[in-house]
Amino acid sequence: MSLKPGKYLLGLRYYHWSDTIEQPTVKADGVKVVDAKQINAPTDINSFYRDLIKRKNGLHVWLNYYVFNLLRFKQWLPQAFVKKVFLPVPNPETKFYYGALKKGESLQFQLAPSLLTTHDIYYSLYSRECFPLDWYKITEGEHRTSASDQKSIYIVRIHPKFERNALFENSWVKIAVV
Repeated sequence: MSLKPGKYLLGLRYYHWSDTIEQPTVKADGVKVVDAKQINAPTDINSFYRDLIKRKNGLHVWLNYYVFNLLRFKQWLPQAFVKKVFLPVPNPETKFYYGALKKGESLQFQLAPSLLTTHDIYYSLYSRECFPLDWYKITEGEHRTSASDQKSIYIVRIHPKFERNALFENSWVKIAVV
């Protein structure tokens, strides 16, 4: 791919990783800038997320205040605008569902069995300031999240397990705020 000169950040999201993770070689302009490397994966590689909210301060509130309102009232805004603001660089292979929850609300999922066979479904809940509160893989067709104890935002990522272009139909996913 061709990119304009500048500084770039490359992020990798691993699915189905094991005890060891292989970091791929990265080249820029034909020059290797990152060597391939294998590392041992910690048993709970994402545990550091649980402590991030302890760093919350007024700046985080100020910078992210709009996100809850953007998602809470998304039905009255142009869908393309909401997507561009909330998901500026989404993975094209992943389907996203997102919104806002008021205190006491939860999500009720109804997922088609065929979806669970071909895709992984991941649920993440964030504070109003966009700090992670909860995250896990959904593995059953009928699922209800715990009630949110505060105003929060959620994102559901549905990613193909095996084939990049696995069949996906929106009718396979029903998510309701309850």
